[in-house]
Amino acid sequence: MVDRRSGVVRAAVSFDREVMFTSETIVVVEDSGFPVLSASARLVVTIRDVDDERPQFQTQRYAFRVAENQPTSSSFSSNG
Repeated sequence: MVDRRSGVVRAAVSFDREVMFTSETIVVVEDSGFPVLSASARLVVTIRDVDDERPQFQTQRYAFRVAENQPTSSSFSSNG
């Protein structure tokens, strides 16, 4: 929603970054003259993620064996 006096844009709904990354709309403004003049602009809102869901693990403790001298980024476990 756009405040008619201040021009401040406010969300009318709550956004969820996991559902939608951006929201896009066209904003149209008009004057009160005669004839009425108007202009429009594309408004793109990028939704930032907040840490609203903490990570959850299936167990409290995991144990792994890793061979020494493994290359960087080597996979050492698969839990699936």
